[in-house]
Order: sequence, then C-alpha cells, then structure tokens
Amino acid sequence: MATRSVKSAYYISTLSVSMILFLLGIIAYTVINMARASERLMGDMCVTLLVKEGLGEEKIKALQGKIAATEGVAKVEYTTKEQAAAEFRAYAGEDLRVFLDDNPLPASFDVYLKDDYENRVEPSKMASVLGGYDGVSEVLCQSEVLEQVSRNVYKVRIIAASFLLALLVVSVILIGNTIRMVIHSKRFLIKTMRLVGATDKFIRAPFMREAMYQGLSAGVTAWVLLTGVIMAVDHFSPELPFTMDDLRMLALLYGSVMVVGVAICLASTALALRRYLNIDNTSLYVY
Repeated sequence: MATRSVKSAYYISTLSVSMILFLLGIIAYTVINMARASERLMGDMCVTLLVKEGLGEEKIKALQGKIAATEGVAKVEYTTKEQAAAEFRAYAGEDLRVFLDDNPLPASFDVYLKDDYENRVEPSKMASVLGGYDGVSEVLCQSEVLEQVSRNVYKVRIIAASFLLALLVVSVILIGNTIRMVIHSKRFLIKTMRLVGATDKFIRAPFMREAMYQGLSAGVTAWVLLTGVIMAVDHFSPELPFTMDDLRMLALLYGSVMVVGVAICLASTALALRRYLNIDNTSLYVY
C-alpha cells in the first residue's frame, strides 16, 4: 500500500510539473508573439523625405547611401516621380496629367527606423538629421505619434518580460513544494538507509536520477500539450507572426521548457534532500 502511495505521489508530482511547464511555455509563447508583433509595428514606422527637383541620378544614389548609413536607419526605399504618379493613379483612379501638364509629385525616400529600442534614434531627432542632408526638400514625419507608439511598445515589452519572470518564480516555488511532498513521503526510507550506514552520495544518487527522469518526462508532456496549442493557433489564426514554420524560435521555446523543467526538478530535489538526510526521529512526523 505504501509503495502504491509513493508511486501515486510521483505520478501526481510529474503531472503537476508538466502542467506548470505547459503554462510557462504558453506564457512564453504569448510574450514572444507580443514582442514580434511590436517589432513588426516598429518596422512599419517610417520617415518620408521629399527629394529636390532636378537632382541628378548620381546625387540621388549618393544621398540614398548617406541615408542608409545613418544611425538608427533599418532600410531605405526610393520612389521616383513616375512611381509616385502611378501610385496616385491606382489610389485615386485619376491621372494627374489630365489636369496638369507636368507631374507635380516629387521623388521621395521612405526611411524605415530600427526596432531595436536600445539602439534606436527618436523619430523627431531622426527627422532633424535627415532634413539637413543636401538634396532633401522636406521631411514628412508624425514624430509625436511615432514616439508614442515606440514608448508604448517598450512598455509592453517590459510588462511582458516582468510577467514571465514572475511566473517563473512562482513555477519554481510550486514545483519545489510538489517535489518536497514526494521526498517527504519517502522520509522513512531515507532514515532507514542512513541508519544502515549509507553515505549522503549513495542516498542522493537514486533521488537525483529520478528527478532528472521526472523533469524529462514532464518536459516531454509539456511539449505535447504546447505543440497542440501552437498548431491550433497556427491553424485558426495564421495571420499571427509566430507560426510552426519558425523553427529557430520553436527550438528555443521547447529547449527552454525542457531545461527549466529538469533544472527545477534537480534543484528542488537536492534542497529537499538536505533536510531529510540528517533529520531526527521527532521531526520525521512533522512536514
């Protein structure tokens, strides 16, 4: 009966660890999605530079290279006067040349900013720098809107990272208590081994090995559940930026879940064993 009770406690403990790792993986998956969505949003932010009339092709290429080399610039896209007219015609359904002899739309550069918050330059400062380049006639930039979006994205990242860290701490505590209960159920076995002369290393070995297997089993179970959720999200919401095709991110997520599971199980078992290795007879009946 006692053996069955110990096995039952072990299985319940493993299932509990699996559920905690699964929840941790889901939160990490959500945080990754939020981070990538914010990166995509930041990547869509741009400053438009209108090119002066009559600027030669060589000067335009030189200006494009200078803009691309500016700190905080991710990429530069050049639009000719003809392309601008074609875009207007596609948008408005009217050709400007019906009303005007010449095309009044200027050539322009769309300058996209880097989404790396630590290394980025504020849009207002970027607009000031780019507006001073020779060959730029005007800068179009909603700097207040862009900076507000940038600040909000940074806040979302901080909040999400803090929440994930808090969940990790809670997970360590919950898994530690779960494993401690399993070790507590085997306290008489530990005491008996100690009485017959077993060393600390000899007593720890099977428990640490069992903890490693428990962490691996819990990690694999969490993998299965996590895969089911990700596949469901990928099927019903393919527009999300994080999908099953991103193998690098999936490997990082799954690897982290497994490493955290094994590490917490080993650490929690080692800490619990420290208490019961030298426990006295009176404390055997106290949790």
